[in-house]
Amino acid sequence: MKNKKIHFIGIGGISMSALATYLHLQGYSVQGSDIAQNNETIKLNNLGINTFVGHNAVNLQNVDVCVYSGAIDKSNVELAYALNHSIPTLERSELLGIIAKDFTNTIAVAGTHGKTTTTAMLAQIFIDANLSPTVHIGGDFDYIKGNFLYGKKKYFITEACEYRRSFLALHPQYSIINNVELDHTDCYKDITNMYDAFYKFVEQTQNAVFINYNDPFYKLIKNNDKVISYGLSSKADYCATNLRQNKNKYTFDILHCGEYIGTIKLNIAGKYNAVNALASVSVSHYLGIPIQTIKQSLYNFKNVDRRFEFIKKLNNSDIYRDYAHHPTEIKNLLNNVKHLKYDKIICFFQPHTYSRTKGLFNEFLTSFDSCDKLYLLPTYPAREFPIEGGDSKDLYNELKKYKKEVHYIQDIKEVKQLLNENSIQHNIILLVGAGDIGNIDI
Repeated sequence: MKNKKIHFIGIGGISMSALATYLHLQGYSVQGSDIAQNNETIKLNNLGINTFVGHNAVNLQNVDVCVYSGAIDKSNVELAYALNHSIPTLERSELLGIIAKDFTNTIAVAGTHGKTTTTAMLAQIFIDANLSPTVHIGGDFDYIKGNFLYGKKKYFITEACEYRRSFLALHPQYSIINNVELDHTDCYKDITNMYDAFYKFVEQTQNAVFINYNDPFYKLIKNNDKVISYGLSSKADYCATNLRQNKNKYTFDILHCGEYIGTIKLNIAGKYNAVNALASVSVSHYLGIPIQTIKQSLYNFKNVDRRFEFIKKLNNSDIYRDYAHHPTEIKNLLNNVKHLKYDKIICFFQPHTYSRTKGLFNEFLTSFDSCDKLYLLPTYPAREFPIEGGDSKDLYNELKKYKKEVHYIQDIKEVKQLLNENSIQHNIILLVGAGDIGNIDI
């Protein structure tokens, strides 16, 4: 098959670009298209992978296999051409599943929140343990200089996304489930529907499933012989105890089946990151990595892009950006900063998809209680078209009934001026969302 040409529709996506890189390094002929050039397509071009700007059927001339992302509709001109001309097609998750079969041990990281950070933590530990893992991650991670690391075939560390049940293309040897909370309401009608998908993911994991003891989903599968728990409860197989906080960065002791095995000190903020770290510890320790290596890796860990990432100091304020786009993630972020010594917390939020905004509307209304001033940007549509009740303006109209300092911004270009206006005091300013708010030139 290596003499065949593979075309990626949406090659600039964070996962698609990683998979394209893997196949290129494996010796395949790879090309792709996206609606615009971005950092990922630039990196691909530098590797010698041809990327087209815009979708056009002519791009598929002499193509043998067409790979498309979940964001691509069947009406897309390139995908339609492939289907109409009997060019074999693979959805992104199907290709990921095929690639995973090349490895002796696949470690898949799943859950509604914390996948990217946990995957990055695991990757750093395995790299530092000289295990040369291959890594596929849903964000840019400086430690591997991007979103993909080409390693050996013993360990494949990958995110496992639940959107459209794509993680069910994987049959990993080991998996992590950080948490299960309703999201992607365009494809999951309720939490029970989502649990059903995660049940199947557990069934498809071959050796061991590491799951957060404190998440309600754990109680539903705790009697499964493959399940190993981690969490803040003393009843968890891997327990984080004696949490100490210094400038919102946590140090904690780890007990394995009640026995002390080591102390972890983090240099990134947030209690939720202590739990993410514990997940990475449990898998690493279970697979025999020395605790001293684990401790040093996590102490050195600097996080992934757009995860409470400091951007710059502007006037008297500090500006951070964060990928949070689910109500729980936003609450966690704001709880993370509310104890820091700033005059005000200013939040610019760009909702991500109309379906999520509508499906979790009531939860969003209480997500911003800890910020002093909120600016709402128009919804980032991603793969969607507007739906009634799912627009950022709907959120604004409801929030302004009881939150004084809430404002609606019609154009993202207005943000730069507002940053200057809000940076006179010693404030923390947060650019929040999974869309293009993270690309604002400040």
